[in-house]
Amino acid sequence: MTQADLFAQTYPDAPGWKGRDTSKAAAQAIAPKAQSLRERVLVAVTAQPGSPEQIARRIGVPLMNVRPRLSELAARGLVEDTGRREIADGGRKAIVWQAVR
Repeated sequence: MTQADLFAQTYPDAPGWKGRDTSKAAAQAIAPKAQSLRERVLVAVTAQPGSPEQIARRIGVPLMNVRPRLSELAARGLVEDTGRREIADGGRKAIVWQAVR
């Protein structure tokens, strides 16, 4: 797949952005890695449900790369909210995600 092919895809098959030039630049920068990151996140969530922070620690990638991949996977119907919440590192509640079975 070429870089042009990556940018021709749309959310949730490719990283999305919301109007800001910095958001668009970040989406374009992660696009070549997004599919492999989505796969790693899905494997981790299939093995064991978790919050974005837990998943990021398990697979050894930055949290900011995990949260958007979870949104993309949820939009594709591959992961879902368990209804449980964990306290995130910042003290706020975080969704616990699981693979759709």
